[in-house]
Amino acid sequence: MVSGDDKSPVPQAVRPLPHEPEPMAAMQARWEAAVEGDWNAESDAALAEYPGLRRRHIFDFEDGVRLIAAFETGVFIGPVPALHVSASIRPGGNMEKFLAGLPDVPARRAFFIVAVVRRLWTIAGRNIPLAVLFFDGGIPHLAGPTRTGYAAIRPWACVKKGR
Repeated sequence: MVSGDDKSPVPQAVRPLPHEPEPMAAMQARWEAAVEGDWNAESDAALAEYPGLRRRHIFDFEDGVRLIAAFETGVFIGPVPALHVSASIRPGGNMEKFLAGLPDVPARRAFFIVAVVRRLWTIAGRNIPLAVLFFDGGIPHLAGPTRTGYAAIRPWACVKKGR
């Protein structure tokens, strides 16, 4: 686990930002800013521009869940920018405690993926198709549509324009 405190041996440039839960309305209000621009995972400046180090791409929840969302290109997504979502769980949070009570790893992963997709849809205000790319130490990485595909997904009728 990488620590965010000043005693961490990990350089500040790669430490995760502090967990800062927000109300859903605040996350919804900044969704469009989170998906502006493209991150090139293979560029020389990839680490400095990493979405997980930029608050606009991070969505923290009270139960310890963190979603990171950005359009990117690179080794896992390919040459055409597509939505990449990852999700982690803060140690000791309520989600971690809940998942620990499930019978096995497949059940935990399945429940968590559903929770991640539902939260992302609620933040974005639209049903975004997502596919699991891989798990990295329990952190799922999901791929979504390209920019063209995303633009074709209609927002939910109950979502106010500009939110």
